[in-house]
Amino acid sequence: VELWNLPKYPSTNEWIKKLWYIYVYVCIYIYVCIYMCVCICVCVYIYMCVYMYVYIYISISSSGWV
Repeated sequence: VELWNLPKYPSTNEWIKKLWYIYVYVCIYIYVCIYMCVCICVCVYIYMCVYMYVYIYISISSSGWV
């Protein structure tokens, strides 16, 4: 009896498992990207606030108001 060499396709459970892993990976990747973007924006905002505060303080103190 000869056996045919048919291509082996993954079962439905294997497909669901693979798709679930891909879905979870993409969700985590997107979450991390959004989190990093928010962190960078907050850091830039804090830097700009401190910079403006120091700039205003120096300009006021050098003008003789203080």
